[in-house]
Amino acid sequence: MRPLRRLRLVSAAAGTLIAMFLVAGGAQVSWSSDANLPPIGGDFEETDIVLEADKTLPGTLPGVNDPITQPIGSGSVAAPPQRKFEPVCIPNLADISVECILVNASCSVGADGMLMRILEAPAGQSPPQWADTTRTICQYSDMPLDAPADGTEEVPVVTIEFFRRLPIAPSGLSVEPVPHTLIGAETNVYASPNEQTFNEDIDGFDVTVRAIPTAYTWSYGDGSSLGPTSQPGGPLPADRLGEKTSTSHRYTETGDVQVSLTTTYRGEYSIDGSDWIAISGEAQIDSAAVPLSVWRSVVNNYADNCLENPEGAGC
Repeated sequence: MRPLRRLRLVSAAAGTLIAMFLVAGGAQVSWSSDANLPPIGGDFEETDIVLEADKTLPGTLPGVNDPITQPIGSGSVAAPPQRKFEPVCIPNLADISVECILVNASCSVGADGMLMRILEAPAGQSPPQWADTTRTICQYSDMPLDAPADGTEEVPVVTIEFFRRLPIAPSGLSVEPVPHTLIGAETNVYASPNEQTFNEDIDGFDVTVRAIPTAYTWSYGDGSSLGPTSQPGGPLPADRLGEKTSTSHRYTETGDVQVSLTTTYRGEYSIDGSDWIAISGEAQIDSAAVPLSVWRSVVNNYADNCLENPEGAGC
């Protein structure tokens, strides 16, 4: 005798829990409802139901007009419905509705959030007769909402616009020597890169986003620049200051300059612990500029003995 199959169907409209039992041998169906369950909200996880038996169940399900006529042999999956989205509330710029603003304010993860209701029609129906599912989902201008053709659950897509709005911290910028350097000497600059991770809740999904530094562009403040280069540079020991490095620069004029750095980050994201997905595009983050004074060194020879003539030139 085949084991009993138990399916739990959630009704968003009535807020009831329906249990259906199928006995493979006699194709018996029984229904029960629990009126004590709390009402179920408009947003919940959708799951395709796979019936594993060797029977075809004619007739209808309570509250559903479409008869079940598809054979439900092992591995069969019902064809997914057609789906589209409509705004729950569209703000009227001529007469702004506070209520409408509050409705869309619940969609605050991305840009221009708007609450959308999900409508469905039977698969293959033409023209489709759309019915409100009473479920909702948020749509953002930088995270397009697409109805998947295979009936799988909609998942967010992290776009470059969303990535660039994350609070990515700039690389640390160091200059040596500072605050003064000399004409003709190598002034060393280097970055302190930092990979960063952000945990976001997007429409109920746990989304982890990583910002990874990949390139550095230096501006030395005198019209010269370097990069983008993959080399962040590094510090020198005190007794080696003035040596040439992969990111150092030699100034040819005196004056005050601002040394600046722009770090390029690539992004990737993971949804609910899935594999990492690359984000198309890059973000460029500027570090705070470092002021630097360029001096000229002057050497003079003097013949006076400062012990004998403390007031002499150079004493």
